[in-house]
Amino acid sequence: MRIYKPTYSKPLPKGAKVFSRKGKKFARFKDAKGHKAEARLTKSGDKILCETSHWHIKFEDNLSSVRDLKAYTYEQATKDLSVKIQKLLNYKANNQLLDSELQKDIERLSIKIRDELIRFGLLDSQQASAGKPLSELVSEFRQFLEAKERTEKYIGNTVTGLRRVFEGCSFRYWNDISPTKVMAYLKDLRDTGLSYRSSNAYLKSAKAFCKWMVDCNYVSRSPLKHLKTLDTELDRRRERRALTTDELRRLLETTINSEERFGMTGAERCLLYYVATQIGLRANEIRTLRAESFDLDDLMVTIEAGNSKHRCKDELPIRKDLGARLKEHFKGKLPTAKAFGGTYKQLADKTADMLKADLTEAKIEYIDSGGKVCDFHSLRGTFITALDKTDASLKERMTLARHSDRGNLTLGTYTDRPRAYNLRRVIEQLPDVWPGKVQSQKATGTDGKPVDAVGKILSKSCFSGDSIRGNTKMCEKKTAKTVEKMPLNSGNKPVDLTLNQRVTGSNSVSPILSPLLLTRCFFHQVISELAHGGQAALPTPHPKQ
Repeated sequence: MRIYKPTYSKPLPKGAKVFSRKGKKFARFKDAKGHKAEARLTKSGDKILCETSHWHIKFEDNLSSVRDLKAYTYEQATKDLSVKIQKLLNYKANNQLLDSELQKDIERLSIKIRDELIRFGLLDSQQASAGKPLSELVSEFRQFLEAKERTEKYIGNTVTGLRRVFEGCSFRYWNDISPTKVMAYLKDLRDTGLSYRSSNAYLKSAKAFCKWMVDCNYVSRSPLKHLKTLDTELDRRRERRALTTDELRRLLETTINSEERFGMTGAERCLLYYVATQIGLRANEIRTLRAESFDLDDLMVTIEAGNSKHRCKDELPIRKDLGARLKEHFKGKLPTAKAFGGTYKQLADKTADMLKADLTEAKIEYIDSGGKVCDFHSLRGTFITALDKTDASLKERMTLARHSDRGNLTLGTYTDRPRAYNLRRVIEQLPDVWPGKVQSQKATGTDGKPVDAVGKILSKSCFSGDSIRGNTKMCEKKTAKTVEKMPLNSGNKPVDLTLNQRVTGSNSVSPILSPLLLTRCFFHQVISELAHGGQAALPTPHPKQ
């Protein structure tokens, strides 16, 4: 591998002075800019030899073909490029995949050099795709989304947001993409009024594009991988609310007798709202329903995977009264007829405007005092909020709502104040311990006797003024059977263990009596009484000395 500058000849400039140096002839002259210059003469002596501004690399590839690559104007940059080309030749000769470091180096090469390496056969078109303009790559990304059969709305929003970010940041090629520039551009948009949610949508579009480039092996890594979205709870621009039971009843009663709107009679719109609040379907899902989507015998509705938001086939139950109303609605219609839409080809796109007009007629606020909006999607929120007030388990509510994230969706976004409701229900189940309240359950002892019997014995032995006698002449093993025979002191005088005797000090029990021993005496007395069915007499108190 050789690094050199090619030479070319041109006529001897006018006024040039010829001189010799080390046996070779040179010419001294002024160039086009008026600067002094020197150049070697050709063998004929009537022309000068000039070097090109760019360095070249001459090497032999894996097929023993001699290649000449035009490199850079700087010698050191050309030397670095020659090292990378040598590594590329080694990988090509051993038929190995490029490592991540070399792949990154190739991504940083200029388009012309990458094209030359492709022409030499050292790179394939896939490895050099990062050198294409971003406009071409975005078009390929759109074709990829279409091949995945994503909805046209999703594809349009994704590609539009992606192009807006690239144009706003002045990105033309892959190597131009910078995470700092992307975040700065989105910050400028938010400062001019863009919501957090829209900003996150733009960022997700850019990150999805970069991930696609990595998955296709066009590049080794995504420059936007580490970027995080913002918390939309800090900037809620459109917060929905659920209808109350009274509001929903009033809406249906008003709409059923209302005039035609958006190609639908009042009765059909009333049934449409009822379906949305009883099944929890989204507007786009209702728009794709046909008469055959409803099994009114088994009371089920089927949403095909291609029409569902989470791209899975859903089968949901229908209430009996709703099934009867749908059967009447579909009477005389073909199985392929649209479920709702009236005289329109399909359900109108402006369902929010349609509902807003019906809410106004029913004298229900479209935007309440808290700024919450009641649009068509709020009908789904009404359904999920109503589920929260039933005895359905969380898993059942998640299944009916078709949610996979219970915290952010089922219990958060779509439910009005679920935490307050659940906490209220829990604390109401705590036992009532207010004085004067009698508990309904009675605890029993290990032998099946009510605890009340134990209480009577304790009361009889502990609070009747009787005393328990100790024997000073015996010193036996401390067992439950012989606890009354244990010596209480080292003297010969017996000790009166009367509980209610008055002594000096804060403790009402005699200071010469061990609290632990007293407890054992009580325990033995209770066991003895229970063993005799509660009829045995207590030990006779020792006469006072």
